Parts: sequence; structure tokens; C-alpha cells
Amino acid sequence: MTDAVRSKIENLRLKAEAVHVAALNLGNTLGVFHGINNAIERGALAGSEIRAINIIQSDLLHLLVIRVCALCFTNQKERDDDASIDRLIDALRDKELCRELVATDMQWRVAVGPRASRCATVQQSIGTLRRRWSPLNSQPDVWKRLYHFRSKRLGHVTVAPKPAQEAQSNELWRTARMALSAARQARLVFCREDCDYLRMSARAETVGRGLIVAIEPRPSKNTRA
Repeated sequence: MTDAVRSKIENLRLKAEAVHVAALNLGNTLGVFHGINNAIERGALAGSEIRAINIIQSDLLHLLVIRVCALCFTNQKERDDDASIDRLIDALRDKELCRELVATDMQWRVAVGPRASRCATVQQSIGTLRRRWSPLNSQPDVWKRLYHFRSKRLGHVTVAPKPAQEAQSNELWRTARMALSAARQARLVFCREDCDYLRMSARAETVGRGLIVAIEPRPSKNTRA
């Protein structure tokens, strides 16, 4: 491995670690949001409690659309310190770099032995990453709507019918899950570590439900039967 390729791989691993942190944040935010939504469907909250939750949900929605866009793409290609899934995908176009990633993985497998077979090879993960990324990268109209949604959430005022807002939110949920699935493969490629962000997001739903339980009004102890 040449010094140039070694340096590039180390830089990409730093980017992959940043993508990992971004995916963790997105997964947790997505889970908490849905946990709150599922809990308030019971209709136990009213008055000041529901107003507080509406503010929290609005801010979480704001974070979600920003984090989805940031995790997937960076518009400043010339900045070497920016990280996103598309930057990692672009780097994999370098055949020499891919060969080195695969060779390093093979050396690791020889050293670890049979236990290494439990983890997909880097070659397999590269193929899976590209397949998971393809539907995300081939929907420019979706991203145009999400970036517009993001801009509105950054403080602009907008008027849109409720059905259109609900459709845009559903599009955001789908894209977020697809992005987390791609991020999982990126971590396998560059760090040989498996992090199931979608499963982690499902666990985070309990946090959202717990928040609703914590603020639900309790019957007064002085209330007589």
C-alpha cells in the first residue's frame, strides 16, 4: 500500500466515523419522534401538556430533515473535512483504494479465523452499500422536496394543505430509513463494524413513549373514591 492510499484510507475512516455519529443521531431522533407520536394517540394529554409536546415534535421534525440531508449529501465537495454517505460512495470509485480495503479485510479474516465468517466481507458490503445507495441517489425530485422542506423548517413561513404536509413527512420517514440502511453498510466497509441503526431507532421509541408517560397527569392522592 502506498503512502498516498494509506493516507486516503485513514481520512475516509475519519469521515466514516463522522457518518456513524450522524446516523446514530438520526436514528435516535427518528425513534423518539415516533415513540411520542405512538404514545399521544391514546389522547391522554391535553392543555399545556399537549402544547409542550407539539413544540417538541416540531423541533424534532426540524432536526430530522436537517440530519437526513446532512447524512446523505454535502454540497461543499472542496472541503476535505466534510463527511456524508455520498462522499464515501465517491471514494469507492477509486479501484486501487477498493483493492486495498478488500486486501486489508482478507488479512483481518486470516488473523481472526472462523469467527470472521459471521461478518460480511468488505467486497460484499461494498456491493450492498451501492445497492442501498442507488435508490437514494436516483430520486432528484425527492431530494428537491426534502431540501425545500429543510429550508422551510429553518425558519421560513409556508402555507401548504395538510395532506401535502403528511405526504412530505411520510417521504421523510422512508428516506431516513433508507439512509440509515446505507450508513450501516458504509460502517461495515470502512470500519468492519456492524451497527444496526434501524434496530437502535426502534429501541429509542421507548424513550419517546416514556416522555409521554412522565408528563401524563396523575390522579390526585387527595381525591376520594
